[in-house]
Amino acid sequence: MKTKRPYRKRKAKRSKRKKRNIDWNDPDQVAKYYRQYAKANETHLKKYQKEYYSSTEVRARLKKQYAKLDPKKKDELNRKNREYGSSVIGRTVRRKRYHRTKDARHAERKRSYEKVKLDVFSHYSKKISGSNVPCCAFCKETEFLFLTIDHIHGRKTAKEKRGVMKSDELYRKLRREWPNGYQVLCYNCNMIKEKSRSKEKEKVKPHTVKYRKSTKKSRYDLKLEVFSTLSNGKPKCTCCGYKKIDGLSVDHIHGRKNTKHLEGLSSDALYRYVKKEGYPSEYQVLCLNCNAAKGHHKICPHQK
Repeated sequence: MKTKRPYRKRKAKRSKRKKRNIDWNDPDQVAKYYRQYAKANETHLKKYQKEYYSSTEVRARLKKQYAKLDPKKKDELNRKNREYGSSVIGRTVRRKRYHRTKDARHAERKRSYEKVKLDVFSHYSKKISGSNVPCCAFCKETEFLFLTIDHIHGRKTAKEKRGVMKSDELYRKLRREWPNGYQVLCYNCNMIKEKSRSKEKEKVKPHTVKYRKSTKKSRYDLKLEVFSTLSNGKPKCTCCGYKKIDGLSVDHIHGRKNTKHLEGLSSDALYRYVKKEGYPSEYQVLCLNCNAAKGHHKICPHQK
């Protein structure tokens, strides 16, 4: 017979956790402990906080809590947030966060800009055509990349100053107030309208009429010569074949930054430069619609 082994009491397993010699009633010791814990578990806590605060239930609960807050507490909270945002620490945190998610921020800004632009174009197109589809008031062009906002009575009659208010600021202002005096036009029709505006002016000084006519004729002849040479015949858009000369422009094929001429050279000065250089192959004729779409989105819709 096998002899039974004598009974031994098992030793209690010692927990591997370190004893916390903390006085939980002392706020300094508690704060020090939580700072050490946050530093040791930084990645885990960031992941948990992101999942927690991005959930729909928590976001809805926080919105309800903020809506029920006392107005004085809201003002106090907003004041503290502004002070923190304008402080050195707040600016440093925002800068780090921006550079960490730079591409995502740019994409988000672009989406919001396109949404505001679509709302503005739909509103002002509905007044004329009765449809929410954005379109040009003159030629009924519906391609979104070809459209822009136009001041019906000229920019001087509007409240904003030229060169001060950018396009995104203008669109947001229009969406807030919905003022009259604006319409949607394509870039071609907008330029043709601006060109015809000077011809319709009735009040012209008598001694300047002859000078203006001769100047306009020489400028028109230069433009016609440059566009005809670059188009190898009659002036027309290289992309879509648009033929009205008032809606055409000279395009830098490889971008304006990769050219040799001075920065900001445009219009008559650019035409003279192209003619002087012997019509280089890095220039082409595009209508303003195709040129604007290429400049803003790097590709024209006709090339897709």
